[in-house]
Amino acid sequence: MSEPPPPSPDEVLRAMREAYDQAFEGWSKTMQDMVASEEFASASGQILRQYVEMQEALRAATRATAESMLLPTADDLARIATLVVNVERKVDEVSDEVHGLAGRLAAIESALEALRKGAAKPAAAKKPAPKPRQASRSAATKRGSSRAPKAGDGS
Repeated sequence: MSEPPPPSPDEVLRAMREAYDQAFEGWSKTMQDMVASEEFASASGQILRQYVEMQEALRAATRATAESMLLPTADDLARIATLVVNVERKVDEVSDEVHGLAGRLAAIESALEALRKGAAKPAAAKKPAPKPRQASRSAATKRGSSRAPKAGDGS
């Protein structure tokens, strides 16, 4: 007697695919029924409540530990961050004001320098002419001065 020929690879893969699809459909239907049940919703809600309670307890314990160790909490850091932002804003405002004042000061200094230069030029132009020197006796006599020398003039 001879044995039947072995199945082809395509037939084996097709059979495996059919078995997978049947298992998947069975599990899929079972999971959909389970997830849609009231018991699953109740259990999920209870797990979520416990998770939230655990998170709150953990936050409270962390906050208490940080406070007992004199470490800043997240709230402390958030408050400090807000203060730093406010200080930065005020520094920017003061910086802007200082830049404005610096510009005004530079304009005033240049105006003063222009006034100083303008005042120096007319002063040189208005400089009085030197007084004429008094003529000596000999020059007076040459011009025909009728004035007689006084006693003690030294001439």
